[in-house]
Amino acid sequence: MSSQNDGKYDFPMNPRRSMYFQDLRVELNDILLLLNTPGSQRPPIAIRTLQNLTRNIPFFKQLINDYEERAHIECCMHLKHLFLEKNSIVCKAGDVGEYFYIILHGNVKVVAPDEGERKFSECTILMAGCAFGEYALLKNRPRSATVVCVDDSHFAVLSKKDFLRILGTFTNRKFDEIARFLKSLPLFAGWGLNSLVRLGYYFRPIRFKRNQKVFSEGESAEFVYIIKKGELEMSKEIIVKTPSQIIIGNYGRPLPSVKKNQLHTQGRISIVSFGEIIGDDDALNGEYYTKTCRCYSSTAEMLQISSFEFKKRIRSEESLNILAEKNAFRNQHQDFTVSIIQQIQSLSGRIMRTKTSQEQKFISDIKALNPWNSSMKAIKSTFPGMVLSHRPSFSLNSPIYKDKIVSPKYGDTAKF
Repeated sequence: MSSQNDGKYDFPMNPRRSMYFQDLRVELNDILLLLNTPGSQRPPIAIRTLQNLTRNIPFFKQLINDYEERAHIECCMHLKHLFLEKNSIVCKAGDVGEYFYIILHGNVKVVAPDEGERKFSECTILMAGCAFGEYALLKNRPRSATVVCVDDSHFAVLSKKDFLRILGTFTNRKFDEIARFLKSLPLFAGWGLNSLVRLGYYFRPIRFKRNQKVFSEGESAEFVYIIKKGELEMSKEIIVKTPSQIIIGNYGRPLPSVKKNQLHTQGRISIVSFGEIIGDDDALNGEYYTKTCRCYSSTAEMLQISSFEFKKRIRSEESLNILAEKNAFRNQHQDFTVSIIQQIQSLSGRIMRTKTSQEQKFISDIKALNPWNSSMKAIKSTFPGMVLSHRPSFSLNSPIYKDKIVSPKYGDTAKF
């Protein structure tokens, strides 16, 4: 595979915010106090406390879910505290990797060189809860980008030795699993495994539950997703033009419609599942999502990559042709589905179906069971010239009518 597909940066390009501190100041101070205690002097209760305080940090949350609790405990035994002031350089492109970083507080920006390595451009902002720097440690390569503190920042760091001993197996296994999955997709079938392992660093596993929205039509197309498990529903807002006239029944004359000339409806376009790439056409061709995506199955698992990185990595002619062919077929299916929905909605608003004789007989039988309807029949038969509304204008208990209203069903004077 061409080198242009090889990843260049060992930093995640997915800016995401962590909400892992209930009381940021109190818990952060507790964490820093424990991290500043030498690992050899941390008693078991201190390690358990640090474990409880850090378990909701996104990196450790994923570590516990995908690997095991023991790895988290080992990290809590060897993590150290690092504080850097605003505008300080965390690590510089070309330097040898010495530490793995987890952001506890503050933001950092990733500044990477362009292909000519003459200019540096800001790629993304990493927030509290993000981790970075593992690829340089795993592959024993120099740093590929410069990281600068946007604010005064606190980090939990692992030395290269501790990282490889504790997390090396876990991280390598995670990258290998992502690479094998990507290799099974037509888009990446021609890529080498080493290129896919490096590309896998920019993907983030993400999970959704039934009816949970992934993105909405009109939102900024910030991410591209690849489905690993589950099904997702793709829908789109469709504008249906309603006719200016309606026809009642099959042979009725046209009548002017009182409804609006346009009807907005949400039409289901398709259900997508394993191996489907969603959001790629919007990321490549526009700035906003043109459809709404929602989890259709009980759960769904996907890989998420930023649109910036997707456009930067997927650049070979072969890959772009595969995407273009797939999107052309998808757009053709979408146009056909939208036209069918518009026709159905338009017809349903134009024709009001008349009831069949069987339906009318069934309704009449139901009405006959109502005592009010039976009493009205008796009154009409006694006073054929009287016009009755739903609520009669006279009292049925009046002495004027008491002797005159006779019901053949009830024999003597009808009592209502």
